[in-house]
Amino acid sequence: MKPMTEKQRSKWERLRAKGKRRFIVINVIAYAASPVLALVTLHLALTGTAEFSVSTVELSGAILAGFLLSMWGYVRSLASWDKQEARYHESCNIVPSSGTNISTN
Repeated sequence: MKPMTEKQRSKWERLRAKGKRRFIVINVIAYAASPVLALVTLHLALTGTAEFSVSTVELSGAILAGFLLSMWGYVRSLASWDKQEARYHESCNIVPSSGTNISTN
């Protein structure tokens, strides 16, 4: 895994200072809301109207899709947090390259 640059490390420090819970909530909202906004925009562009006729089947499918996308966002956010934390800790504990001699004689 590639260690973080100084810029990435300072950005991650600001994000992690706000907390893991906030990071996950924002990502869950983004994963669930992005497809919905994209579909509404596409609908408006294709039909030129903001009128929607939604059946119960379509509504339940949309609710299920929103739930599944939210769960995917949750799992993805946890994995992303863990990966960034590992990269952060790796970049803080810089290991000398194999050509460096650090003997303590």
